[in-house]
Amino acid sequence: MIHIENLTFQYKVRNRTTPTIRIPALRIQKHRKTMLSGKSGCGKTTLLNLMTGILRPQSGSIHIDNQNITGMSDAARRLYRLNHIGYVLQEFSLIPHLKLRDNIKLPFYINPDFKWKREHQDMLHKLTQRLRMEPLLKKYPTQLSVGEKQRACLCRALITSPTLILADEPTANLDEENRDEVLHILDDYIHTEQATLIMVCHDKSIQNWFDDHISFKDINHV
Repeated sequence: MIHIENLTFQYKVRNRTTPTIRIPALRIQKHRKTMLSGKSGCGKTTLLNLMTGILRPQSGSIHIDNQNITGMSDAARRLYRLNHIGYVLQEFSLIPHLKLRDNIKLPFYINPDFKWKREHQDMLHKLTQRLRMEPLLKKYPTQLSVGEKQRACLCRALITSPTLILADEPTANLDEENRDEVLHILDDYIHTEQATLIMVCHDKSIQNWFDDHISFKDINHV
């Protein structure tokens, strides 16, 4: 599914240098749930941003389903991300002036390839019902708790039926009940859609839920 070779990346910050990510080789299998762990600030979120094509490495390559995303133009990487990747961001990135329903439907407003159909409406209903979000659909992000924003971002990531889900600590701000429901939804989705999940996670109590575990310190040769 994902094949990384000779990857190097460093943020260019004036007057100081940031640690360099160096990953000689990494393979992540299809249709599996992979946990990515490591100390805060070690580069896990940066690696997810490289996989989505939001960032571009200084050298090396990232192949997703045999597509070399590092060789694509900015526009092509953006379109690939919209069409194939569901990204649950740690910062949420919900649009403040849009109600929750429209925030979840945002990919259909910004990608001309997507058309809102009955199947998407059914999925919206199913996801928001399971995550107890239906009463909140007419609210704005400023009216939501941190946990509610997190669940909203999960809905938005899945609504387009992506084949790859990248999630940056999607259960970090949830109570145990909501955390377990998020895990059930992801598990159901991966099996039903034959999708792949890579999830940054520090919660050791759920590490057995994953099929594979990658420690960032083991792949990053600084």
